[in-house]
Amino acid sequence: MVKMRPVKDREIKQIAFETLKHIKELCDAEDIRYFLGYGTALGAVRHKGFIPWDDDVDVYMLRTDFERYVAADKRTGGRYRLVCTENEARYTLPLPKVVDTQTVLHQTDQVEAFDLGVYVDVFVLDAVPANDSERIALYHRLDRIQREWEAAQYAPTTSTHPVKRMGKWFLNALGPRRFSVRIDKVAKAVDSNGETGYVSPSTYCVYGRERETYPLEWFGGNRTQEFCRMEFTVPDRVEDYLTRLYDDYMQLPPIEQRKSHHCFEAFWKENAHE
Repeated sequence: MVKMRPVKDREIKQIAFETLKHIKELCDAEDIRYFLGYGTALGAVRHKGFIPWDDDVDVYMLRTDFERYVAADKRTGGRYRLVCTENEARYTLPLPKVVDTQTVLHQTDQVEAFDLGVYVDVFVLDAVPANDSERIALYHRLDRIQREWEAAQYAPTTSTHPVKRMGKWFLNALGPRRFSVRIDKVAKAVDSNGETGYVSPSTYCVYGRERETYPLEWFGGNRTQEFCRMEFTVPDRVEDYLTRLYDDYMQLPPIEQRKSHHCFEAFWKENAHE
């Protein structure tokens, strides 16, 4: 067996950026809206590029734009490929990714049948109810399904409690994909036209669904920000967006918190160009 060459840390950042460039080029060609999100948006505003100690890239797409991206990706093919539950039967995450197919990841904390490469996360923005009680009810339902997905997705528990171990085994046996598909179905059922006036990446939120509920008008596609010497689209009110997530976002975190959080090892495939 040929030993695969590890992808160096500095290469991961470059691969992620090239993947982001591909997303931008395809979106621009197809008139699809996308937006830098999370630490990528923060890096653009605060550093004009990557946060120095981070290599993640995250983008948002409104549901209607994402559906068009799925179709465009299928037509174009090539090195970079979108993977999601809609186009890959073995994929189990409720979070689509655009993957560099010349790389492969080894992850030890997940039950994942699909071989991922270095990727960019795509957070899909779905309409959510403007009414507080209706929105909270939706989020409670999604939270319940997500807990089931997490139990099925991640490696078996080390708990010695027999009931917990049996429940974990049962969810692993069912497989995480069915819960991921349910999350997606529930999230996009509210209003495909976005007429509620509010959106959320409700299939997969990092900081909680209520905190990540935004006015639809923030995602008009009217503003760009420099990122690694290129201009990329960001939320129209990116300062309000970053304040919502990070409060005083221009303040650097303590030194001990300045570290990458990815949990994988990346390798070049045998036929990849060095």
